[in-house]
Amino acid sequence: MLLRPALEAALFPTVAYLAGPGEIGYFPEARPLYAALDPKLEPQPAVARWSGVVIDPKIEKILEKRRLAPEDFGGPEGALEGRLAREALPPEAVAALTDLRATIERGYGRLGAAAAAADPTLERTVQGARNAALGGTHEIEKKLVASVKRENETLMRQLARVRASVRPRNQPQERVLTLASFLARYGPEFVDTLAREVARWAGLP
Repeated sequence: MLLRPALEAALFPTVAYLAGPGEIGYFPEARPLYAALDPKLEPQPAVARWSGVVIDPKIEKILEKRRLAPEDFGGPEGALEGRLAREALPPEAVAALTDLRATIERGYGRLGAAAAAADPTLERTVQGARNAALGGTHEIEKKLVASVKRENETLMRQLARVRASVRPRNQPQERVLTLASFLARYGPEFVDTLAREVARWAGLP
């Protein structure tokens, strides 16, 4: 990847190199390669290429209803669903888990100090018991989240639908969906709409 812009500049002199975010990040590292190919070869400027997400009107309605944005689906698959499910947990359950964890921390903290004073080798044993107790609370939380997900099947289906559209296979839309899929759905006028959006982004009249 580092060699490609340098080779393009050497073989086919270019005005600029259209690059994505990752390419722009490593582009400065390619500078020594230009000199290696030709001491007089100057690196062409890196220009950010246009990138966008096509949002279907039905998908847009779901995003507006749930107060979400396409960027919210950029994390690990299932992370957003888990966050929304945790936010939907009954307040009393959240409060109980918080209190229980605080009690475990305090209780095992006192026990650890007393055990270490009596026998320093017991400190790790107490820490292991503390971690196991906290792990139990996390398992309970996972089961509560799973229960909320089951009870909110409509929300989960909507999130899956949006993800399949704006982040298919958990990849950027442009890397999975081709122009043909959008032409089949929206017709030839899609190209004109896309051209206008790119021109607007580039600041062209």
